[in-house]
Amino acid sequence: MSRFALILAFALPPTILANPAGKEGARKETPAEVLKKALDHAVTLEVSEQPLGTVLQQLSDQAKATIVLDHNALFNIGDPTDMAVSLKAKDMKLRSALRSVTGQHGLSFGIVGDHILVSSEDAVNQRQLRQRVSVDLDAVSLPKALKDLAQQTATNVLVDPRAFKAATDAKVSLQLDEVPLETAVRIMSEMANLRPVRLGNVLFVTTSDRADRLKADADIPLPAPGPRDPNMAFPGGAIPVPALPPAAPAVPPPAPPAVPPMPPKPAGGN
Repeated sequence: MSRFALILAFALPPTILANPAGKEGARKETPAEVLKKALDHAVTLEVSEQPLGTVLQQLSDQAKATIVLDHNALFNIGDPTDMAVSLKAKDMKLRSALRSVTGQHGLSFGIVGDHILVSSEDAVNQRQLRQRVSVDLDAVSLPKALKDLAQQTATNVLVDPRAFKAATDAKVSLQLDEVPLETAVRIMSEMANLRPVRLGNVLFVTTSDRADRLKADADIPLPAPGPRDPNMAFPGGAIPVPALPPAAPAVPPPAPPAVPPMPPKPAGGN
């Protein structure tokens, strides 16, 4: 049976269990940790204008990693069966090969539970941060608890260095069963009077004031494009065009020299 699978957008990955403190030596790698290593697996494949699903299946078989093409979400962009890709990879890391083929259609990928999801960037980010986790912590410092959770889910959870002391001083004792990752991080952060803010696919744990400021900055819409600036010579940067010097006033051409009139001919002369 092929390891390649197709899922709907509402399918949920298995729950990730955050290991209790003091049992790291006995803990087995989570599926997400195994997949993170698989992304460094070398693959060799050369295809030209092949369906995206077919190419993903071949990469899945070589790397022995389950790759999921999110058909349901991609129908908002276009029919996934019409997405053709080309790839020329020789001993290339799986992550680089995936970046190449997904980038050809503006897609993204990320580890979600026990599979690598290929979808739009927003869909991947949403699924990563909303995957189900369970935690069982007893007086663990917040940075360690968040680091373990990030490692076991292959996600990005960072503590603001400026809030590191407050985070370290706080000891987290908590039991949660099958809650979204984003919710677990928020509850754990609240125990240190901190707050996470989502920045792309990163949960950044900082003070409430900084979180509000970062969220406000992220919510500011980009300005609508206005009329083209004549000084915009290249996209992405205004190149000032120097003004030409004023034209000199027109000077009429000099008049031809006057020709003196011929003297009158004497009367009766030949």
